[in-house]
Amino acid sequence: MTVLLEAGWVLRSLYGLEESAVREAFTKLLGLDNVHVEDEGSVAALALTADGIDPADVRAKHTGASAVSGISATPTYPRR
Repeated sequence: MTVLLEAGWVLRSLYGLEESAVREAFTKLLGLDNVHVEDEGSVAALALTADGIDPADVRAKHTGASAVSGISATPTYPRR
């Protein structure tokens, strides 16, 4: 999920893509037969961003990824 968060941030911040376009692209990518994801809960959490929830917040709060993986803090980027 961290790779998706980083890639999504770059696509939105530097390339100006809308959150919905990033979410749709990632959903299609992750739906491919030859793409395997270690944390299926994180993939399901991607859909929650449609409700306006920040992707990093979805990962930390709704999937329990921090507790499961032993991460004690989730770094975020400052909004400009």
